Amino acid sequence: MDVKNMALGDQVVLKRTSTRHMNSEGTTGNPVNATAGGKSFAELMVSKLDNVNEGQNQVNELYEAMMTDPDSVSSDQITIAMAEAEMALGLTKAVVDKAVSAYKEIINLR
Repeated sequence: MDVKNMALGDQVVLKRTSTRHMNSEGTTGNPVNATAGGKSFAELMVSKLDNVNEGQNQVNELYEAMMTDPDSVSSDQITIAMAEAEMALGLTKAVVDKAVSAYKEIINLR
């Protein structure tokens, strides 16, 4: 690897080595050397928030099924679904809090 060509003054050339990394346009999911078909950061966030919401709805449906027909749902299923939904919601809250904190820090840099 030629290090001299990677850093010029205060600019550093960053190379994308994983399909999970975002490129300069803010998209991901592309092959390392391709530029079409990726999802933007906003699309990823909305997708993951929808997944969290679906988990919460699944818990509600299982709970309703337990109340109306107790034999159709086991308590283990409800407990596991509730734990997964709680963990997803907690992680989502942490990500949102971190994003808000980063936004406030950027605003204060001015």
